[in-house]
Amino acid sequence: MDAILPSPPPIELIGLPVETYALISAALSETALPTSRSPLHVFFHEYITSHPTSDSSTLLSTAPKRSTVYPPLLLLPSDAFTTPAWSTYLAAHPSLLPLLAAAHNVTHIARNAPIDAASTMRSPSRLVFLHPPVDVHTHTYTASDDFTSALWVTTTQHGIQQTWAPEHTMFSRGNIREKARVLSFPSVRGEEIADLYAGIGYFVLCYLRAGAKRVWCWEINPWSVEALRRGCKMNGWTCRVVKHGKEWVQAEDAGEEVVVFEESNEFAVQRMGGRRVKHVNLGLLPTSRGAWPVATELLEEGGCAHVHENVGEKQVEDMREGIVKDFKRMRGAEVKCEHVEKVKTFAPGVLHCVFDIRV
Repeated sequence: MDAILPSPPPIELIGLPVETYALISAALSETALPTSRSPLHVFFHEYITSHPTSDSSTLLSTAPKRSTVYPPLLLLPSDAFTTPAWSTYLAAHPSLLPLLAAAHNVTHIARNAPIDAASTMRSPSRLVFLHPPVDVHTHTYTASDDFTSALWVTTTQHGIQQTWAPEHTMFSRGNIREKARVLSFPSVRGEEIADLYAGIGYFVLCYLRAGAKRVWCWEINPWSVEALRRGCKMNGWTCRVVKHGKEWVQAEDAGEEVVVFEESNEFAVQRMGGRRVKHVNLGLLPTSRGAWPVATELLEEGGCAHVHENVGEKQVEDMREGIVKDFKRMRGAEVKCEHVEKVKTFAPGVLHCVFDIRV
């Protein structure tokens, strides 16, 4: 995202001690403007050279080098501004963050947070909001939270709009490769699909864009369900949300393109009432193993399960054979793995893979 930044005012060094002047001059001479001239690099270089200190060289070398804009949020890496030098500098220069927001045409700036591994709802650890630093962003999640009180952000991938509340749900840019593959599946058009870990609709919306007749979804995080509902509306697809415990019979089917059950996928077979589908998406990491038995019951003959797993680089073939063996045992029919998609590196030596298991 390019930003046109005003030229900085001249640096005022008059009146500084000689030793301070020497330190600043040395720092600035060592920090030429990055040749990439990314908006982030340009901003920090121009701001710090306009507001120099004896730590200018350190600040420039440790300034955030990456960012992602999810309007209206600028998301920085988890280590952004975490050094003592940056804490001191930000306290002394309160104009930096508002100007950074303005340069990127956003209203909020936050430091990223990893996914809480212990969270069954795949919720992020609490984001650190840097601008504006308001208390509303520190409230604790409750199922009854008012969705309108949260910050909602957006992005567009492959022409599909998505939205989510980053304080309560995750978003993975790295899934874009698998999304493209889903869009290319030739056997989706006119078919019914099941996504047992729907999330905010990472793959649900791609199946719809590929021509699916309907996607049946299961998701336990109400914030993700709301994001999926909003995403469907943004893209012009109809969606019905069915709360856990609410009666559902096929006669109530009014033809929505998405039906999302806000409950565990352990109820999926019962909810479907014998209906089977062409594709089952199993998009939970580090493993979707808990839903494999459900997938085998939902797949029609000739259908395909897309099994997401984290696996060591040298264990991919062993994982492939193990999944086939387990699906064959659970289904009681011939099963084969047609393809293994290596989506991305999840961690050093660990791959996010999708195994296409055909019944």
